[in-house]
Amino acid sequence: MIRPWVSCVLLGILALALPVLAQAGALEDNLSAYTDQTAEGYLKPLQESFGQALHANLFTAASLPALGFHARLDIKVMSVFFDDGDRTFPAGTGGDFTPYQTIEAPTVVGSGESVVVDGDGGTQYVFPGGFDLTSLTVPVPQITVSALASEFMLRWVGFQVGGNDIGNVSLLGLGFRHSISSHWKGLPVDVAGAVYWHKFDVESNLLDVETFSIGAQASRNFAPLTLYGGLAYETVQMSAEYTTDSGPQEEVVQLTMKTEKTLHLVAGAGLDLGPMRLNLSGDLAQRLGLSAGLSLGF
Repeated sequence: MIRPWVSCVLLGILALALPVLAQAGALEDNLSAYTDQTAEGYLKPLQESFGQALHANLFTAASLPALGFHARLDIKVMSVFFDDGDRTFPAGTGGDFTPYQTIEAPTVVGSGESVVVDGDGGTQYVFPGGFDLTSLTVPVPQITVSALASEFMLRWVGFQVGGNDIGNVSLLGLGFRHSISSHWKGLPVDVAGAVYWHKFDVESNLLDVETFSIGAQASRNFAPLTLYGGLAYETVQMSAEYTTDSGPQEEVVQLTMKTEKTLHLVAGAGLDLGPMRLNLSGDLAQRLGLSAGLSLGF
């Protein structure tokens, strides 16, 4: 049986992870203004930033013990920061609205104020506002176990969104690392190779995200301080399903967004305090990011 305080923590973690998800009904209402692939521009900053956040703060050292069994429970917090270019995108009127017009409309992270354009016969087309975000913060719990110079990572959190017909929401992350320096003696730094996969699901299919990362990591121990860095190649896929009412009747729009591919650079420092470890890192992909973590284990 899950204790009530654990449920509250899990709920808070994922609610903080996606501020727009905490207002999922409002997000679906906003998307309903877009009847075609134009909605991709509205959601693009969310796709890119969420993928970058999930790929951040995955490790704090490249060294992996060859002897014994080790386990840790981590709380990871990753923030990605938006700039002015993320707040608007070129959007066009849809449905039967005439004449066709294009404007700079708010994205999902842009201004909360909608934009209205006038059409023929006194009609109006409303481009919805965003959620006025300056950053996206994703906190997640993480469990890692290591043995034989290898490490397995698990991230999971899930809860039920009530009142908006959204259904179950879950985030699952899996990862594997192996020490390269354990096979190649004499290297000036510890080196590891890693692969990670994340899946974010909303039962109603409002948003579905899948990410993949493969890369190399390096670190050097100056006990109790460890300096670390890494470079990874990453992909982020996102799809959305929602109902639009911009036409003469309601229609279900199934949006599959273009896969984002990027290189992700990470640099940070960790402080070992016995069974507790603290870390702080910065990362650069399509945006700047900052991460912090607290780890307890042996």
